[in-house]
Amino acid sequence: MKGIICTAIARDLANLVIGDPGGALFDSNIRRFLGKGRSVNADILKTATEAASSYLFWFLNNGVTIVCDSCDPVTDPDNPMVKITNLQIVNGCQTATALTHAARDGTLRPDTRVLLKIFETTDPTLASRIVLTTNNQNRISTRDLKANDAVQQDMQRRFESYNLLYEHKVNQYATTVLTAGQRIVSNEDVGQAFLAIALKKPGDARRRKYKVWTDNYGDIFNGSSVEPHVVCLLLCQAANTWARTARRAPRITELRRKLINNGLLHIARIAAFLWRGDDSFAQPMATLQGQITILQTTPADVNPHLDNGFNLLETLINANPVFVNDVDGALKSALLEVAITRSLHAVPVPTPLHTPTADVTAPTS
Repeated sequence: MKGIICTAIARDLANLVIGDPGGALFDSNIRRFLGKGRSVNADILKTATEAASSYLFWFLNNGVTIVCDSCDPVTDPDNPMVKITNLQIVNGCQTATALTHAARDGTLRPDTRVLLKIFETTDPTLASRIVLTTNNQNRISTRDLKANDAVQQDMQRRFESYNLLYEHKVNQYATTVLTAGQRIVSNEDVGQAFLAIALKKPGDARRRKYKVWTDNYGDIFNGSSVEPHVVCLLLCQAANTWARTARRAPRITELRRKLINNGLLHIARIAAFLWRGDDSFAQPMATLQGQITILQTTPADVNPHLDNGFNLLETLINANPVFVNDVDGALKSALLEVAITRSLHAVPVPTPLHTPTADVTAPTS
């Protein structure tokens, strides 16, 4: 066995692929090129073809792994190379092929360099293990990719003011011993709650959770005050507690059971408006902090509003034959979200909740 780690000019790697029109180089790879439209491959192309980033390609890309029968480095400083026999690209098909497309299009920057890992072995079992292990890892989610964002770390610090441990990495607090009153809250739950209530999109929050980390990420995690996020989260947690009792109601209809199970974020969105008397979270800080205090100490105060929200959601479903015929589809629909907003703003608004500012202690940031 022998291994070489080196740097290759991207154009040379592309030429290798161009010289193999049948694609035999990738026979041992677990998959072929997935297309230039895939987001990762589009990023590879962007990095390798733009002057502002091509020189960083070596640092930003995982590189290419090659298995071969033999490899011999030629360390001539004027013409360094590696002579390889019977090579297979077992990891990095997307990188190698994306670079090949750029080379064919004439857009590949000459300063693009690629990290190569070359393994020499004539043992087919070891070669198979290399293929398996270099292509096998725990799935990285879009949430994981945002874990180190500055806004996520800032949210963690500011949530601590409310005795909430904001988990922006999976199992971040697995070994933490909680103090009295402390709770761990997931940034995904925070994002879903904010999307459902503050942004009035409970359908997306329930059925299209990926939008928390893609389409709506900048609107949700905008770097402003965290109090609206805390209010939305605690309202959704109160709704979850309320739902455990609501499901046990005698002679509950199938529709109401379905709305509790699949429309709880819609109910929470309605109840938030009824309780707070407002869709806007641009309220005075003392007001928001007062709402947080109530939700942390007496969350059952919201239950009557959850009951009313439940009834209103059922009424809106029954009022529309399209919704009645496909309740699951309705709960995914933006049309139902519009109907909720129109209905809430068409009825007299309850007096907004006010908490005396003297009873609120502003947390230190």
